[in-house]
Amino acid sequence: SYPITKATFGVCNLANERSHQSRCEKFLGTSDNPSGSPHSPKLFDLTTVFSVLMWIHINEGDDGLRNFLHCACSQTRMILIEIQPSKCYRKVNTRLRKMDRPEVDGISKLQYRHSNDEAIDEIVTACGFRRIDSLQSSTHKSTDESSGGDTQYGLR
Repeated sequence: SYPITKATFGVCNLANERSHQSRCEKFLGTSDNPSGSPHSPKLFDLTTVFSVLMWIHINEGDDGLRNFLHCACSQTRMILIEIQPSKCYRKVNTRLRKMDRPEVDGISKLQYRHSNDEAIDEIVTACGFRRIDSLQSSTHKSTDESSGGDTQYGLR
């Protein structure tokens, strides 16, 4: 039987390093890390990033995407990322119009939108991770562009 624990929720801008770092430190309690070493802070065992990375990228730009991935990677031992194919970026404003939401400006200015899987791979591996596996999503199959899907990375 598992002990009953109290769930807590907080809000932060994950593309803002200071906000993200502060929230993670509060949650993980890094000040009392069990090893006693300042070089081995508490980390999440697994961080999953599903269906949000494209929206972070669109709303925060290439720098926001990089900042988010750097922050997420700094707080975990393993990260599982769902990468949206470039066709999803092209359809964003159509989806927003159907929901009577304002369109997003500047999508065409994003450097990573055509090869976001390569850019994400480069950023995450630069953080010391290595690609473990890549699963293709059957809903994103295409012959001429990134196919999307889940990519799992393990630390160093």
